[in-house]
Amino acid sequence: MQASAPDSTSQNARAANQQAMNLVVESGLGWVYGEKKMYREATAELEKAVNLSNRREDLTVAVLGKVLGDSGRKQEARKLLEELEGQSKHRYVSPYRIALLQIGLGERDGAIASLEQGYNGPRSNDDVAESGPAGG
Repeated sequence: MQASAPDSTSQNARAANQQAMNLVVESGLGWVYGEKKMYREATAELEKAVNLSNRREDLTVAVLGKVLGDSGRKQEARKLLEELEGQSKHRYVSPYRIALLQIGLGERDGAIASLEQGYNGPRSNDDVAESGPAGG
């Protein structure tokens, strides 16, 4: 028996909600593991989250880059920074997210410049949310 349109629509909505929840959980776990210097676990969770978002969630990419940089995997972190900087030429990428990745690379001056750009330049709602303790 074939599912009716409302049933398949609600199933699709549930699947999308589950995927979004998985993204939040994977990202959150990755962030916490990274802060605890549990880099292998952090990287695993964040890579799952990046894949779940099809690389569209800049914050997750930035946190992964920070963790990679913090753990000494600077070349991989640098590639992610270049990816975000490249994307910023075609669409808005929060300077706060770029600064986060720069911090992982030890680029304090670059991070300060990115933060100043974010402060002085155009902002999105994500930037406002990131200005508190949890965002940066």
